[in-house]
This record gives sequence, C-alpha cells and structure tokens, in this order.
Amino acid sequence: IQVPRIQNNHQVLIQVMSTSLDKADLLSVSGWGRAERRRMHGGFTLGRDFCGVVIEVGIKVKHLQPGDRVWGAVPYTMPGTLSEMLVLPGSIVEKMPNNLTWEGAATVPHSALMVWNALVWDGRLKPDKSEGIRVLVVDGVTDTGCLATQLACLW
Repeated sequence: IQVPRIQNNHQVLIQVMSTSLDKADLLSVSGWGRAERRRMHGGFTLGRDFCGVVIEVGIKVKHLQPGDRVWGAVPYTMPGTLSEMLVLPGSIVEKMPNNLTWEGAATVPHSALMVWNALVWDGRLKPDKSEGIRVLVVDGVTDTGCLATQLACLW
C-alpha cells in the first residue's frame, strides 16, 4: 500500500488509530450523497471522526508536531476516515485530551462540533452568561444529545 504524502505546507499526515461511523455514514451506505462524493474525489470512503498520531506536518502547521495524539472530523466534501493513513488540512486537526482512549476519542469530534454549533454559535450560550437559560435537548440518548445535555448542565 502506498503511503500518502502531504502535498502542501498546510497539511498533516496522520496514522489513524481509531475511527467511527455515524448516522450520515449509514445514510451514505443507503445511497445518500454517494454520487456527489464520488464525483468530488473519485471514490467513496466512509467515516467522519478520527483520532491518530501525527507522522508528518507541513511547515505552515505550527500547532502540531510528529508524535502528537490528535483527533478531528472531516467535512463531507473530503474522503472519509476509514483508512490507515490520512492527509488532512492542519486546520481541522487538533490535539486530543490525554485521558481519552483511542476508541473513545474517535466518537466525539463530529458530534461535539454539532453541539457546539447549536448551543454556542446559534444558541449564543456562554459559560459565564447562561445562568437561568433553559435548553431543550430532544433525543438526549444519542451521541449529540448526551453531549448537549452535559454541556448545558455544565454551564
């Protein structure tokens, strides 16, 4: 298998340690968005969330270095994460907390981004300015529902 190489100074090469599937992946298997993704990047690979180890960084990527434990979620316009190695823009890769396992970390990024978007960007909740605000979390047993409930209670 040919190992991918970074193509520009803003990219990161990652050895994938764990990845996860979500509802969008299950919908993709049923046909949703498959033709569009094939057209965009010539193939069809499932997976949005990942965690792994940085192997190589472009010189413009300042927040990461080889050996860092990282995680992230790729947008649907990019190939999925069910791969051994990924080349991604450094802007969508972050260091993961050290107290998480590879398997646990791979289930968080996409769901956390959706919750953050809903509560912080759209809902305008802030840690120091949310007292007394009520948040309705529908379907709190899902991955996003659990994270939304925890964040709303924390604030």
